[in-house]
Amino acid sequence: MKNSKALIMELRAEYLELCKKIAMAKFALDTLPLDEKAKELLKSQIWSMESYATKLVERASHDTKIED
Repeated sequence: MKNSKALIMELRAEYLELCKKIAMAKFALDTLPLDEKAKELLKSQIWSMESYATKLVERASHDTKIED
């Protein structure tokens, strides 16, 4: 099993990459000529990515507390 520092660094990298994808999806939502169904699907995807990002932060915070 990985040590806490390595796991936290991996979670951080995944979080930052996910934030980039969220920003790109939001930009697409605001700038691309999407039909209503595509907008609905993209909004749902953004919500899911943001929820997952929150869970990554919670997991990293939990592992940080264990390490202390």
